[in-house]
Amino acid sequence: MSFSVKKDKSGVVVVGVDGQLIVGNRQELKQKVLDALEGGGRKFVVDFIKTGYIDSSGLGVLVSLSKKIREQGGELRLRRPADLVRADQARHAVRDHEDGRGGVGRVLMAAPLPLRLHVTALEMRLDVPSDLNVVGDAVQLVASRLPAGTLSPRRVSFNFRTALAEALSNAIRHGAGEDPARVVRVRVELGRDAVRIHVTDDGGGYDRTRLPDPTRPENLEREDGRGLFVIRHLVDDVAFNAKGNGICLTLRAG
Repeated sequence: MSFSVKKDKSGVVVVGVDGQLIVGNRQELKQKVLDALEGGGRKFVVDFIKTGYIDSSGLGVLVSLSKKIREQGGELRLRRPADLVRADQARHAVRDHEDGRGGVGRVLMAAPLPLRLHVTALEMRLDVPSDLNVVGDAVQLVASRLPAGTLSPRRVSFNFRTALAEALSNAIRHGAGEDPARVVRVRVELGRDAVRIHVTDDGGGYDRTRLPDPTRPENLEREDGRGLFVIRHLVDDVAFNAKGNGICLTLRAG
């Protein structure tokens, strides 16, 4: 993951994002853009041609930067691949509910390093250290071993990857407290009709009904708090266990 900053012949500051724009590196991007703004740049393009995915924290930084640049009389534009699926185009938003099957309620135990993915014909399992810096590697490892057929390549590259990254980031930050000695457990059920992602942390859980609505005017410029909102637009079903420390995301075949 890396960022590049250069000014083209017309004076536009082009910021390249190579890899992912996620909670672990968003501040680096923000600082590079602010430095260029302070240096006199007014027209900016953030180039996502080489970007694997963007999590909700990355989206929040872009919103914040857009406001700051506009306040200085400037403009921020985004450049993306033509086939990238935007969150607002990725099906409809779904409501979450309690998972009655209890499939995501187990307590986590310490996991060996480095990351080791356990794969069978029916599922994949991965224990992830509570470290935001490994989210990208974990997502890449799981997505690269996802069998072809159930989900289209486009849904794997955007919906699956982004939803898993969001769920992992939320569990690491809010459940396991970014303590690398603790782990977050990932289990992916592989079915013909659907793929289900289970992410569980060892925290005390939380009340999802008390999360702020990121679409309200007072929350629009926040750089965080959009994780569950984004997930609901990317998957077909969202379920939580009774404790609130486990989430199950269902992507139906297609």
